[in-house]
Amino acid sequence: MSRTDYQGKAMTVAAISRDLSFLTEEQKAPAFSFFFRIHSGSEKQLPDAGHMRSKCHEVIKEAGMDSALTENLLKKADGEIDRLDLSTGARSVGIYIAPEHAESRLFYTYMPERQYRGEFFSCLETLYAQQESRPYILFHLEPRDLQVFKGRGEHLELLAPSPALERLERAFKHRDTMHADRDGKTTKGEHSCKSMKELLEAMAELCAALEMPAAIAGFSLIGATEEDLKKSSINVIALIDEVQRATTSSDLLELGARVMKLTREGKSKEALEACNTAASAHRIASQMDEMLACAREGRAEALLLDYPSWEKMGLVEFTPLHETVRETLSKHGRVEFLSGDGLEQWGGHVMLLRY
Repeated sequence: MSRTDYQGKAMTVAAISRDLSFLTEEQKAPAFSFFFRIHSGSEKQLPDAGHMRSKCHEVIKEAGMDSALTENLLKKADGEIDRLDLSTGARSVGIYIAPEHAESRLFYTYMPERQYRGEFFSCLETLYAQQESRPYILFHLEPRDLQVFKGRGEHLELLAPSPALERLERAFKHRDTMHADRDGKTTKGEHSCKSMKELLEAMAELCAALEMPAAIAGFSLIGATEEDLKKSSINVIALIDEVQRATTSSDLLELGARVMKLTREGKSKEALEACNTAASAHRIASQMDEMLACAREGRAEALLLDYPSWEKMGLVEFTPLHETVRETLSKHGRVEFLSGDGLEQWGGHVMLLRY
């Protein structure tokens, strides 16, 4: 279950948004947004790159621009594709091309193949994919071993060595236990308070060094309570009490999937609680035209959306929802996607207002 408070998550979203400032900047038209799914396996990397290049060329050429501008955009697209590393475990890619801007992003969630052409890049797909790809640290504890992974979506890879990681490994290795006393008040194998505190401090130090939240698997082995976690500075997004298998690649995928499921559930629960609080204060909007107007006025604190279904593929048109997302982001609001059916009563989208 998630242990993160809602305001803490909002700060993370704001930091992500600053990194995506190019999405809200008006581009010298036309601005193209391309989203592709990456096939798994190294044998698919070259076909993926070739397909991306072919589709980008096709859409850019069909825009009917003069030859010089077309050639400029084709070169920019080729340059971004050439720079992509398709062996990272990423599942999708976003490519953004305009006369004076070119950018590409790897995402760790499956995206539909879609293309856009307009005056802006597409925020909707990008923010969803970025949310699902947000990095985290997974502490995987076993009775005699500790593994630390960097996670992005369901993809897990062992964390590179660092002084903070070495300190954590020492704290785990040298943790002491207390034996049962005569009254049986202390169970054999239970960790001492000092040992547990040192372990949590080492975890917190590593998270702070990497500026990432944490997921913990095998939490029962730490000997800590929920209150101990709250007192620590660890931003925990998913907690699994029991020990998990992490031997094979399929084990890691299953573990990553469970972490993401818990993260989504916790995030959705907290966001819906904030939504209900805002609703009781009459600070929400759920009609699309009203939400767009509020976003333009800078009143949007948060735009909460159901997970998208991506029904349309290929070259698609921008919708009022796309514009609402961009206006919310440009006025320093946040956009969050929630799992489950908690937003059903508002039609799958609701805006929390500042006033």
